[in-house]
Amino acid sequence: MSSNNVIVGVSINPEITMPYRDGGGSKRQVTSRHEGISGTSLDVMLWLCEFGIRAHLIAAIGNHSFFTTAIERFLEEKAMSALLLPIRERTSLAVVAINEATGERAHFSDRAPYRPGVHREAVARVRDFIRPRTPQFLIGTGVMPEDLFLVEELLDDGEAAATRILNPRAALLEAEHRNALSALLKRTDVVILNHDELACLEPRAASANVAGLADGARRLQDMGPRIVIVTCAKQGAYLFAREGNGPYHQQATCIGPTVDESGAGDAFLAGLVIARQQGWSYEEAMPFGALLAGFAVTEPGGAVVKPTSTVMEAWNRLYPQGKE
Repeated sequence: MSSNNVIVGVSINPEITMPYRDGGGSKRQVTSRHEGISGTSLDVMLWLCEFGIRAHLIAAIGNHSFFTTAIERFLEEKAMSALLLPIRERTSLAVVAINEATGERAHFSDRAPYRPGVHREAVARVRDFIRPRTPQFLIGTGVMPEDLFLVEELLDDGEAAATRILNPRAALLEAEHRNALSALLKRTDVVILNHDELACLEPRAASANVAGLADGARRLQDMGPRIVIVTCAKQGAYLFAREGNGPYHQQATCIGPTVDESGAGDAFLAGLVIARQQGWSYEEAMPFGALLAGFAVTEPGGAVVKPTSTVMEAWNRLYPQGKE
């Protein structure tokens, strides 16, 4: 029997966000600097915890470094349940530069490789962490090809009642990894990704063309998952259900000026899970995902989380009749 536990893996890292003014050529004036702990899995976790959901983090980090200590202190301060696996050669660092005039962002990451010979022990620890928690949702976020050995265990079918959600990075959809992706999708219920990532599988998805999105979603569904959700920034998001008659389109929700789109997809995913835990259908949950994404883009950095009261005030204002 499943509980309302949610287990999320495998990405967490320190992040530095630097908005700047472009003075032309190579002249750039950094106007501020925001330092924090982010990563796709943590961004999802923060939203879930804010809404009182028992969420647990699995993350691969480096060993004995300043960045690792910063992560451990952050999780301790937040009282977050976490399994930190010191199996990378070092803890990754992300730097995000944002052009204040255009909103254009550049993302730099020194994503560290895994140390050799760590796979078996790491997989065993993941298995032991999951089993006693009888999760309702198992979520793999920001998944790269090198993460497969961990995510395969995370989404293992041992927890029959759990809903398995995969958020792959573009690299995982490239042709050279297609067989591994296909094997992973056989145990996946829901895939959520953005249109640029889907374009690695179906090039026409790059322009957020609905027909191209539908073809890409169908190719993913042929490999296993019954639901594919594609986020398309200001164009909103599309839900493709294998049993449905057509795509469900959710418009983007504007809360304020867009400052940084980092973390919007993670917030959308979190909103989806929060609403699903309330018994809402996937279509009913889409507006709540869009609402959280709308909040996420209003500040620099990926880990932008607002108090539950602020979110629900906006929800009641935008959707006075409740769920759609």
